[in-house]
Amino acid sequence: MTSGFCVCKPGFYSTNCSLQCPTMCLNSECHQEKGTCLACSYGTYGDRCELKCLGDCNGQCDRRKGICGICAKNKYGTYCNQTCPINCEAGACMRGTGFCEKCKIGYMGDICNESCPDHCVYCDQNGYKCQMCVNKRYGVHCELICPLECGGNGSCDIETGICNVCPAGYFGKSCSQRCSEWCDSSNICDQITGQCQSCIAGRYGPNCLEQCRTQCMNSACFSNQTCAYGCEDGWVGAQCDMECKAVVLNCVQCYLTDNAPVCTHCADRWYLLDANCIKCPENCSLCVSSEECLECENNFYYGKTCNLACNTACINKTCDITGICEHGCDNSKYGKECDKDCMKHCKTCLNSTMCLECEAGYFGKSCTMCSKIFDGSIRDHGCPIGSKSCSSLAGVLSFSDKAPDAEPRRPLAGRVADRRCSVLRPRPDLSEVDASLANNRRNRPCENGARKRDGGGAAVGQLTYVSAAGRRFGKTDDIVSKYR
Repeated sequence: MTSGFCVCKPGFYSTNCSLQCPTMCLNSECHQEKGTCLACSYGTYGDRCELKCLGDCNGQCDRRKGICGICAKNKYGTYCNQTCPINCEAGACMRGTGFCEKCKIGYMGDICNESCPDHCVYCDQNGYKCQMCVNKRYGVHCELICPLECGGNGSCDIETGICNVCPAGYFGKSCSQRCSEWCDSSNICDQITGQCQSCIAGRYGPNCLEQCRTQCMNSACFSNQTCAYGCEDGWVGAQCDMECKAVVLNCVQCYLTDNAPVCTHCADRWYLLDANCIKCPENCSLCVSSEECLECENNFYYGKTCNLACNTACINKTCDITGICEHGCDNSKYGKECDKDCMKHCKTCLNSTMCLECEAGYFGKSCTMCSKIFDGSIRDHGCPIGSKSCSSLAGVLSFSDKAPDAEPRRPLAGRVADRRCSVLRPRPDLSEVDASLANNRRNRPCENGARKRDGGGAAVGQLTYVSAAGRRFGKTDDIVSKYR
């Protein structure tokens, strides 16, 4: 109780709080005694908020007169009951006049009922000046054409005509100037100044006109000439401008101590001793001291100081630093150092018992002398008189107009399958042999395991002799038995 009056709960009024506030009162609040609304709900006015606002209000209206304080979107007038022009941007116009606050793109005028000039995308409302042109146009009314060299979409500044973007490799107001050829691979430079964004390897400076020192690793340096990746061999310093060999003769690698080069590696044929380069022994191409060579000159020498010549029997006369021949032996020698003699009549051998190549007239791993024939008798292994060599192929004796080393015609049965002879002088007259063979072949025994043909003929699997005219002695599948 206060002065004898009740304090009512929200929504009620009167001296005893028995009456409800009007339903349109904002938040159901009204005067404690009179019951008039303290404020009205949206769209109403009057003491009891029983009246609707006059027009389309954007919010509340005057509580007593019903006039809108702010009009709804796209409305204007005292009572907000008129529609704004259709080309007003976002439907916004002035309440009193209905003039558009801003026009949609492409229109101008107070109520935006006129089109902007040609090529003008957006203009000010009075149409005096374009604020945006279509691509490749500029000027007050977009009546001018941008420079043809403009990059991107070809646009330029609407007032100055300066290109907004230049194509790669060009700069300037109209993009008519070329960037430096030394700009990096993308060839990009500042559009106004032409300064390269970065330089190709080996160049530096605003326009990459300066060349890095060749002593810089990969020819790369920064704008202050400091080498980016260090120095090539033989140079030191931030700018690789100090040469190692200028301080120590024949030095190829060094480092800086107290701003002075100290040698760490010498050139070939020199070795490092107390930060100095000393010459290696004679015939030594790489060494670590005067008493220890790692490589000898052209591999013609060997030994700790390369003072020994390789064995002349080494192929190419070369050997490793221990004296072992690199490519094998020649001159009938064998062994790691080619210091051992092959067997007699052997040109190339693997060891003392295995010959790989015999002299002419010898064959087999032991270089056995080739046998001869046509000297009045037929001998083992069948090398004819005048024959100079025989090979380790299947032995066949065939005389024809072919070259002496031609492929043999028929294998020699019962023989060691490693003989073929080469005839180096005119073939004998086989007609003289024919009679001798005809008279003797029935009466003499076969050798080397050959079998006689039934009826006393020539042994199967033995020799068939062919004359120059191609006439055979003996049948194709028969061979003449060997006689002594």
